[in-house]
Amino acid sequence: MSLSVLVAGPALMREGLRTLLTQEEDFAVGTEASHSFSDRSPPDVVIICADVPETVRDLRTRWPQTGVLVVADLSPAAAGRLTELGALGLFPFSAEPDELIWAVRQVAQGKLALHPTVLRALVAHLAEAENAPSPPRVQLTARERDVLRYLMLGASDKDIAQRLYLSVRTVQSHLAHLYHKLGVHSRTEAALADIRAGWDAEELAREADEFSNSTEGETRHSTLVSAQGK
Repeated sequence: MSLSVLVAGPALMREGLRTLLTQEEDFAVGTEASHSFSDRSPPDVVIICADVPETVRDLRTRWPQTGVLVVADLSPAAAGRLTELGALGLFPFSAEPDELIWAVRQVAQGKLALHPTVLRALVAHLAEAENAPSPPRVQLTARERDVLRYLMLGASDKDIAQRLYLSVRTVQSHLAHLYHKLGVHSRTEAALADIRAGWDAEELAREADEFSNSTEGETRHSTLVSAQGK
């Protein structure tokens, strides 16, 4: 079963990404010259090569089941704004090709995919925002807290299971309980809710670096291999 991807942005960028992504046998890649988007069936993922919050907002309204991945060099405020509008993936232009392919697959599954540099910017923005809402902390079990920590680092269900020595099904059960307790419906909402409720920004940024370093050569590549083998 193919995964449909639509790339929108400047010609050089969109053609470069199209060339990269078409190397994946299960990717069906299309391009869009503008951000207006022609009439077409909704793809699994839209990659937008610019900081255009109005486009993200329009896409989430037009194609609510489509995952949005933004590839751009973003300021902390821009990262926060795009995430709040529903972008699941945020990656800089400096990202490695295999990182971007990994992000496309994550976003296609409705999972949060934040590059570590973007995660640090996002956490700093939310920690410093004077008007950010501060919901009360909910009571979580120790295991739920562990699962939430890895979720906030952009880990997949499989990553979390391997780190905590649990089955994927058990991780998914913990996630369902977390969503209920936090009053959210997605990984992005859960991460944002907990950051705003008082997660320590420096601690999360440090863990993001450690998680990225430990998974770059192992988890991300194994994710790609397992996805291609399905």
